[in-house]
Amino acid sequence: MLVLYGGSGFIGRHISESSIRHNIKTGVISRSCKLQFLNKSESLTTAQVGTPKAEMLLKKATTIVYLANSSRPSSKFETVSEMMSKELKILTNFMEELQNINTECNFIYLSSGGQVYGPNHRNIISEKNNTNPVTPYALSKCLNESILQYFRPRHAGSIIVLRLANPVGHWQFGTSHGLVTTAITSAIMNETLTIYGDGNNVRDYFDVDDFSDFICQLHHFEKIPSGTFNIGSNTGNTELDIISAVENNLSISLEVNFVSVRNFDFRYAVLDSSKAQKELGWKSLLSIDQIIQKVKEEVYRKVNN
Repeated sequence: MLVLYGGSGFIGRHISESSIRHNIKTGVISRSCKLQFLNKSESLTTAQVGTPKAEMLLKKATTIVYLANSSRPSSKFETVSEMMSKELKILTNFMEELQNINTECNFIYLSSGGQVYGPNHRNIISEKNNTNPVTPYALSKCLNESILQYFRPRHAGSIIVLRLANPVGHWQFGTSHGLVTTAITSAIMNETLTIYGDGNNVRDYFDVDDFSDFICQLHHFEKIPSGTFNIGSNTGNTELDIISAVENNLSISLEVNFVSVRNFDFRYAVLDSSKAQKELGWKSLLSIDQIIQKVKEEVYRKVNN
């Protein structure tokens, strides 16, 4: 069984859809358990965190994808200790519980590739680069990775950290996630798009459905190679590139409001994903233009329903 812990968010919804397409028996555990977005499927079971049903799903899991996260890069903590009490305790308690009920499963933790490496990069970033957290959010990701390093010798299955670049998908619609989807939505809804800085920050973007299918492939591994892996497209685009591509695709001129840069808006964050491609079989299949076309169609559908 594939279990998505904290699976009702943007990425969890896409993985759930992919697991249904691949007919994988899947459990989705979340605090809210608001999963009406999914078509009913005999292969999908849902449960709320902390219930006997959730514990049953964790016991049955052969792969757990840990998606629980109560913060974003823009989240503001009064102190680092406040962040640690809110973020680190959740993962530590979860791993201690898992040691008592299921040490055989493969465990996949989704980290932040765009944040953990910090600022001042000019070239593509590999896992060999040191982490350099400069925000509480990035620090929490790095410390969570260290917690998992502690549990690795105590866990019979593999523990894998995936540092994600910028996933793009239709379930970002209606949220504050993601430049690409926000730009498409702004164009369709005739709204002003806000850009922090001058529009020349460079990021790499990938289709979250490619990633979701990849997770389903990993689920079929008997034992996934342990370690830390970057997940991205290896291709950088500025915000201005994204705006231009959206305008060209929709034949619409976007109104853009440029505002002050934020402390987590790094100038460059493009990940080298060659290790994940070689050892895990990851590959970003769609170009940014193909991603925009795909998400555009879904956003139009959601707007018109």
